[in-house]
Amino acid sequence: MTSAFTATLTLAAALLATPTHVQDVRDLSKTIDTFNEVREVRPFIENAYGYAVFRRINSGYRKATATGRGQVYVDGKITGFSRLVDFSVGVSMGDWAYSQIVFFEDKAAYGHFVADRFEFDAQVTATPVSVSGRSPSGTEAREASFEAATASELADASTYHEGMRVFTMDRDGGMHQVTLEGQRYSFRPLR
Repeated sequence: MTSAFTATLTLAAALLATPTHVQDVRDLSKTIDTFNEVREVRPFIENAYGYAVFRRINSGYRKATATGRGQVYVDGKITGFSRLVDFSVGVSMGDWAYSQIVFFEDKAAYGHFVADRFEFDAQVTATPVSVSGRSPSGTEAREASFEAATASELADASTYHEGMRVFTMDRDGGMHQVTLEGQRYSFRPLR
């Protein structure tokens, strides 16, 4: 193994092995509201058993991983905190940041996610969405609309895969495909 690869694995293991998350409740209502502006995402926010919201996930070739901290909700109330580490980030991705929301169809899916050290399988993909009319500076859009990278993602937008559904939104208003394989999540309940 190369020393850079070993260092990356060591860093990722340390991030996941951290015994506690900072119990710092953040106001993620703007991120949730932004996703809620997208017509096809709104039913998930209204009907899902719960969801995990990651306001900012940073990735890029300089770090060789993507990392983010999020909060997990059931019935609109915070149940805990989640940390995401993605080992699959490659040089081709470049440096960028995005928001992500993971919906849980039912209590079983929520339970699977919060059972510490959750990881998506290779069949799960995230649907990139954007809010049309939103400028990269983040000003409010006049009209929200759903945009998917491919027609098949548009067709799958209303379905869950094994009880979960994931949407991502580029922080600058664009869309990037995010591979969920390699994303690992840890969870700590709210105290």
